[in-house]
Amino acid sequence: MQPQFRYAFFHGFGTTASRSTKAQLLSSWFRTNYSIELHLPNLNQPTFETFNVSSAIGYFDQLNQQIEPNNAPWRIIGSSMGGLIAALWASKNEQAVDSLLLLCPAFVFANTLESKLGESNIELWKQNNNFTFPHPTGTGTVDLSYHFMEDLKKNSYYPKLNCKGTIIHGIKDEVIPISSSLEFLKENQKFEIMEVDDGHELSSSFTEITIACQKIFNLPKSNL
Repeated sequence: MQPQFRYAFFHGFGTTASRSTKAQLLSSWFRTNYSIELHLPNLNQPTFETFNVSSAIGYFDQLNQQIEPNNAPWRIIGSSMGGLIAALWASKNEQAVDSLLLLCPAFVFANTLESKLGESNIELWKQNNNFTFPHPTGTGTVDLSYHFMEDLKKNSYYPKLNCKGTIIHGIKDEVIPISSSLEFLKENQKFEIMEVDDGHELSSSFTEITIACQKIFNLPKSNL
């Protein structure tokens, strides 16, 4: 019997699903409790040096055709910038998405990067066409093309979605303000928000995340 839905986790900026604690914990939770495979795509395609939001969306377009059964809709969990990518992909593929769970989604990530790096570093990035960031593998550094920033600015908006969804956002998030998620909700009435006493990493909110998974994905309650 083929599965009715496919499940995926979209990681955030500057990391991979293999290094994401949330991704690994959720993968184990889905497998242990429901015998569900949580797909963990590496969105840094084709390489982190040349990666951008549009290339990540294109990469998942390919996976959507490759992962069987390719006619089953997706239930996607997106963390930080992975939440932005999940929402954008859902807006372009309405029939392919059942529901979303967005964890501190980075709808305003272009503004966040500009604020974090400062005007002088952004200008330097633009002039040199690259800027040094920590490598997603956690070892060394890597130069990211300025095309990433240009593409991010084009994609940093609040997409209007037809699917249902839930946002979990920490009220102590100092990376992506919770106000951005509240702004997204104004145009997306099928979504609800769960505000938690936590920061951007949601490191103390795994129980809340699993409860939200059970609710939005219509999964039976588990003991784990």
